[in-house]
Amino acid sequence: MSNVYVMSGGKHIKIGISTDVKKRISAVQTGCPFRVEIVKAWPTNQPSKIEVAAHEVLRKYRTAGEWFNVPTPVGVLVIEALLNRPRFQLKAIVFCRYCTHTKSMSVPEHGSVLRCTKCNKRDTAHVVTF
Repeated sequence: MSNVYVMSGGKHIKIGISTDVKKRISAVQTGCPFRVEIVKAWPTNQPSKIEVAAHEVLRKYRTAGEWFNVPTPVGVLVIEALLNRPRFQLKAIVFCRYCTHTKSMSVPEHGSVLRCTKCNKRDTAHVVTF
């Protein structure tokens, strides 16, 4: 059985798969100029399917390869939703690009301007939809 993991480094996250997450972090750290850490890993029988689906959901936030410019909680919520965890019934994940506050909610209208409930700044909604 392999694991799907969310790794964080700098302001980015990496979603990948590995049978040995500790070895994987060592391999990734060797080539990174910033400190990386595993945020969470989930054992699964279908790691490739979950990884590909997560990459598709986050495609507009991809920076390079398996790295995405979204807050860490967004990556965790995406994987949890794709693994069909019963407590997650998401339609969308909305996040603030200023303070990275993350909230699950129904999909706002395209181009909606929202006010963050944490930092109080207004911005066009940054939305990850399923």
